[in-house]
Amino acid sequence: MFRSKNFTAVDVGTGEIKIAVLSCRRRRVICNLLHRYMSPGMEHLEGEGTDELAAALKAAFKSAPGAGRKVITAIGGQRVITRQLRLPAMPLKELEQATVWEAEKLVPLPVDELVIRPVVLGESQNGESGLFHVLLVAVRKELVYRYYDAFDRAGLQITAIDLQHLALWRVFHGPFGYPVHDGGVRAVLDLGFSSGQFVVLKGQELVYVRSLPVELGRLLPAGVFEPAPAEPVRPPGGMDISGGEAAAAAAEEISGEYAGYDETQFEHLGELVREIRRSLDFYQLQERDNPVETLVVTGGFSKIKGLPAYLAGQLGIRVAAGFPRLPFRDVKNPPQVLDPGFSVAVGLALREVLQ
Repeated sequence: MFRSKNFTAVDVGTGEIKIAVLSCRRRRVICNLLHRYMSPGMEHLEGEGTDELAAALKAAFKSAPGAGRKVITAIGGQRVITRQLRLPAMPLKELEQATVWEAEKLVPLPVDELVIRPVVLGESQNGESGLFHVLLVAVRKELVYRYYDAFDRAGLQITAIDLQHLALWRVFHGPFGYPVHDGGVRAVLDLGFSSGQFVVLKGQELVYVRSLPVELGRLLPAGVFEPAPAEPVRPPGGMDISGGEAAAAAAEEISGEYAGYDETQFEHLGELVREIRRSLDFYQLQERDNPVETLVVTGGFSKIKGLPAYLAGQLGIRVAAGFPRLPFRDVKNPPQVLDPGFSVAVGLALREVLQ
């Protein structure tokens, strides 16, 4: 009962494979490893490029000592179709069938070409007694098969294909993310190279999800975004920031890098601002009495200098830089505020911790 358990997660992005390894012992979660490796990206799977992704995965794990061979991963971006439903409580088998019926009406692809799953997010909060908030998730079967094949060729075993939205919820609804959730309504936006993942948390509940079709890697001019450092961000002065005040000080110092900015560098981000506004407005139509109070921006592209301040000015709400927040396995200098580019990977690994 005192044995430490390790959990490995893989986030396959457009240009990088990110690996996160967490361990859990006596209810304490520790980050053992954060590792990134160049990747041909998910796009290669759609172009018969399974061999290229398999080779990159194999090389990534060879250069990541301590990473396990059983992994949790996700298929993200616009490849995953999500629809939010209100359905009565029913047994799982009936719920799965009801979700397929709904997909026939809502999804513009033949259902026999899709893997379709329901995710029960909770009881409906819109005064609809007896109804549950269900997330319909659909992805092309062919893509799933190729994904399993690429990992298998790399000598890896997929134990679960998860949702990036659920990974973000695990990090930022409880003690594993900074800023610490105060129990109000917050949105979380993970910004990657080719898409953004947007979720709204009301208290501890995940109440809204959306993938934003915004390709930041192609919108931003060269030189605005620099590659992330290979190592996790360390707290200032090597302090152990397990306490709340120290954690806030460390994150504030790191976030301070975002404060000053040249607004002209964001002139290409009008599309991103429009998509965020559209997401906030759509959520607000459903939850008029529970407005979003804070937008937490995370992900690799959240590290662009001045981005939170720019978005706050454009959206008229508080915007904060967000990070996974875990002790790192380094007894001499344990960082706690981790690289925001690993938010999804850490959240995927937390799937096994929180079960």
